Amino acid sequence: MIRAAWLWLVCALCVVGCLRLQDKPDTWPCAQNSDCVSPNICRSRVCVDPDACQDDYQCGSGRGCVSNECRKVACTSSATAACSPYTCGDYACRTSCAATSDCQAGFACRDGACVAAECGTAPATKNCSPYSCLDYRCLTSCTKNADCADTFACLNGACQVPLKALGDLCDHDEQCTSGVCCADPGAALTVCAELRCTVSGEGGICAHDDQCSTKNCVSGACQACNSQACIAALCGTVKCGVFNGVNCGTCTGELVCNNGSCVAPCAGRECGEDHGVTCGSCPEKQYCDPQGKCQSACGDHDCGYINGTDCGTCPAKSHCDGSVHCAPACDGIECGTNFGVSCGDCPGNDQACSNNLCVAAVCPPQSSLYCKGNDVWDCKSGLSSALSSSCGKTGYCVASGESAVCKEKCTPGQAYCDGSVYGTCAADGKGQVAGGKDCDAAGLQCSVLGCESIDGVGACVVHSPAWAVGNVYSVAKTVTLDRFAQIFAINSGNFFVYESTTQAGPYTQIASQPASFSSEVVIQYSPTLNVQLVAGRFYILGVAASKSSVFCTYENGPLPVSFGSLLGQGYSSNNAALPTTISNPTGLSGSLQYVLTVAP
Repeated sequence: MIRAAWLWLVCALCVVGCLRLQDKPDTWPCAQNSDCVSPNICRSRVCVDPDACQDDYQCGSGRGCVSNECRKVACTSSATAACSPYTCGDYACRTSCAATSDCQAGFACRDGACVAAECGTAPATKNCSPYSCLDYRCLTSCTKNADCADTFACLNGACQVPLKALGDLCDHDEQCTSGVCCADPGAALTVCAELRCTVSGEGGICAHDDQCSTKNCVSGACQACNSQACIAALCGTVKCGVFNGVNCGTCTGELVCNNGSCVAPCAGRECGEDHGVTCGSCPEKQYCDPQGKCQSACGDHDCGYINGTDCGTCPAKSHCDGSVHCAPACDGIECGTNFGVSCGDCPGNDQACSNNLCVAAVCPPQSSLYCKGNDVWDCKSGLSSALSSSCGKTGYCVASGESAVCKEKCTPGQAYCDGSVYGTCAADGKGQVAGGKDCDAAGLQCSVLGCESIDGVGACVVHSPAWAVGNVYSVAKTVTLDRFAQIFAINSGNFFVYESTTQAGPYTQIASQPASFSSEVVIQYSPTLNVQLVAGRFYILGVAASKSSVFCTYENGPLPVSFGSLLGQGYSSNNAALPTTISNPTGLSGSLQYVLTVAP
């Protein structure tokens, strides 16, 4: 019998185990995650997909429950800090508002935007006294008593005088909490009453003066006040000005009438004006109230403008909040701006700022242009990039500070100018090897031969027709003649160079380069000559035309040049063909020239 029971128990366990293995893990009951098939988890004693949800709290930070599935969202109803000053709606930050409920605490919806509230909603609990709070803003003027704080009245567009209680002396209805100011028959005064006055006006029935508003009862009828007795009764303690329809008197000397009393101007006042007299001004961060008293403009506020006073600015990484206090602006913010305050940049050049958080940069965020491959790319704040320009097969990209440019490759081993620097092209064709010479720094011009000196000699005096014109130079230091220029007008001809060991000659031709020219009288340059001018020798540099042409000549010398001097003599010829040698060049006129030479 016992053995049979054990067999039944074993069979039952086997059946349960088999059912467990065959069941779907998402409907199988569980007590812990290990009871579920990975990657499912145990939630509410049921195995479910880890991204399945019924509420936002099941999804963790930065995720929300959208259509019963945890997804990355911009915000949730319980995580709205990044949306300030707006709230989160449908997992996205609102960018406008229809009601104040669309704004975070301390902000109010005005004209479709959430703006800092002054009053009427926590934490904006500013006391607007003596004015009331309307539409989350403190009023600054009034048209009715409802525009003023409790116990204040609207007088002449300003909330000025606290309302008076029943029985207090008054001048008019607006001064009373009951809204009724009338005569007190027993005291001959006007006081705040609960009900409308029962005294009679002029012509009314009366038994004594106090039953008349004029304080003058004659033969049972109220008559106009025309005696000192009724004037005294109507004025009571009022000593000046018009009160109850009668003139209660005038003040003498420098005294002025203030609320029915003759007082010195500015009596009891610290500031403002009283009857045209300036009573003083308030210290910094104080303002003058309607009663002429200096009041603190800022109170416990740290910042902003209150009562027309600048109450200060907030320190770095803080802002002036809706309650006009300095509050942290960058808490939980890694980068960018918040409340108009800069919260800093992301560290390094491999991070970029996205929605106030530092994320991995796709390009150098500190650079507007950068090298990518062999091209120049435009980096958009480190978050995206686009091709700016392709350097092509003959160019390469060079980073320059926070930018990049395309440069043409040079011929390896060949000397060339990179801007004003003369140097040798590197083996990879990408720029010069180290040690190039900056020609600008030496006051020279960079050319394919090196750093050139440019000598301008002669002065244009007269345009003379000739077949050939040149200058005679004495060389003091050996240089390489790159090229030279003259002012002339010919269609074709040759630039020539003659050399001699003596000034008188004979000069032997060592270079001649044909060239095409302009027919106008302009500066025209020779081709590259690459001729060595040797120290201690003499040279004639000039131009020969194919026919008689116009040259610009000079009649002065000698003149110093960087490699020697221009002698006080020139060479000119009216022959079409250049001679093999030239002797005794003694012409007084030479040509205006620019000579470009390179020191070895």
